[in-house]
Amino acid sequence: MEKLRKHLEIIFAALSVVFAFIAALKYFLSPGVQSEAAPGYSQKSKQLQWGSQLISEARKTSKLIFFETGAGNKSESTHEITPFLKKSTKTGRILENCYLTAKLDGNLWPADYAVLENLLSSNAGRKLPLKTGILSPRMRPIYLDSEIVIKDTPTHPSIATILIAAANEYYRNKDKILESARNSVSLIYNPQDFKSITIESPYIPRMSFLNAESLALMAFFINPKNSEAPAAVITENARLAMRIYTTDMRQLSAKRASELAARTMLQRLKNPEISLTEKLLIMRGISEYYFVKSDSEIIGEVSQFSDFLIENQSPEGFIVLNGKSTVRHNALAAGVLARAYAITGDKKYADSARKCADRLAELQEPFGEMPAVADNSASSQSSSIEYALTVQAFCDMHYFTGDEKYINYAKRTIDEWNDFYMTPLGLWSINSENSLLSNYARPVFLEDNLCPSYIGTAAQTIAYIKNHDPNFRLPNEQKIRRMAASAFTFSPFSRISNASYKLSFFVFGNVPASRSKAPETPTGNETESVEPEEGKQDIRASLIKFNIPTF
Repeated sequence: MEKLRKHLEIIFAALSVVFAFIAALKYFLSPGVQSEAAPGYSQKSKQLQWGSQLISEARKTSKLIFFETGAGNKSESTHEITPFLKKSTKTGRILENCYLTAKLDGNLWPADYAVLENLLSSNAGRKLPLKTGILSPRMRPIYLDSEIVIKDTPTHPSIATILIAAANEYYRNKDKILESARNSVSLIYNPQDFKSITIESPYIPRMSFLNAESLALMAFFINPKNSEAPAAVITENARLAMRIYTTDMRQLSAKRASELAARTMLQRLKNPEISLTEKLLIMRGISEYYFVKSDSEIIGEVSQFSDFLIENQSPEGFIVLNGKSTVRHNALAAGVLARAYAITGDKKYADSARKCADRLAELQEPFGEMPAVADNSASSQSSSIEYALTVQAFCDMHYFTGDEKYINYAKRTIDEWNDFYMTPLGLWSINSENSLLSNYARPVFLEDNLCPSYIGTAAQTIAYIKNHDPNFRLPNEQKIRRMAASAFTFSPFSRISNASYKLSFFVFGNVPASRSKAPETPTGNETESVEPEEGKQDIRASLIKFNIPTF
């Protein structure tokens, strides 16, 4: 009897192993976890660069896409977790059978990064940095996260658990998953959001609004809590205060707000953790403070930073920072360098600004759509932020040089921007119609945040161009005008995050007298005219003069 019992135990143990093996085979080879790979396709997980190759491979193999990312515009290593996951037999098999792994670099693909990060933040109800995610073969987000957890915790499953669960759920309930993805897009692309912007009758703010706006700006910068606001909220409100005071020097509240803003920006510069984009925005802001008050500390900061930009400028003209030469950084740098020359009179800043702007213009000649990386060292695609900042750089260069080619560059860039980014709403989406996520979402971002609103920036550049060329027309300029006007009346945006729209009513005035025909009646603001060397056009700034545009 004892011998029979032992024989039965051995048989049952052997059967258990067989059943376990069969169950494992069913698990790994079932439609829930095995991809519908094309014949002859290697089942090994591939790490691909973001772009057309990724979506083509995903559609061909019907595999999900697991991506990792740095922190948007910061240079951080990616694919740190993928090799770790492959060490696990179970997770490694899931990755090989069900996923393509990819890298999403926010420097190279700023629009796609912004769309996904905004979707994550919209679902969470607060701003979160995008770290990882899972997409369907047609680029619909299935899972997005702001952190990568290695081990399961009571509050957050591990990335391995998520990968396994997502694969099983997707391949077994594909229609349900895709319907959820379609519904989630309403969080970031809802035409109803724009109805309140439409104003039936034209409205242009009068000079009487300056008192209230000046007091509001002073109150904003007095509050120490606001010193931690997003970068562009600080810099654009600072520039607004400075331009109000320059327009009407009776606005002492605006002057006080300008002083507080300059102090806040100088303090933020001391933080080694701020991004390069924020540094450039701050330098642009504090350089304009010089036109409110000549300050030796401001001159020193602007000169030192501008020297840093020149040291990192390639012979071709691109400024290479943190190992990358991005359109966003170069567009902002051109404006900073032009202002540095206006402040110091040092011609090296003029030459550097011109080289940088001219190289930005060349990007649009051989390519149908502007890349995000200025030197084309990697495959990339701009967002609307790059387009808006590039147009603004050309307008700045036109103001400080008087060279008509920069107005032409600005118009050409707007034409290209309209071709690829305009939506039926009459506003530009953050991403191009050719972006990988365009079939999923083309959201419109309205507010100043880490970068100025690209629509607010567009309002400024349209006003500047129309000041120079009253015949300039855009199909959507009336909508942009009304949105800018609504910033002073009622607005769907919070009060502090729409300064870029308000700035469109304080654009640079006439081109400095030294670079254009002298005005019939001297204003008393112009500096002494200095003729450029033969064959070269110098940058020479008068005291900044602002016009209220009439559109």
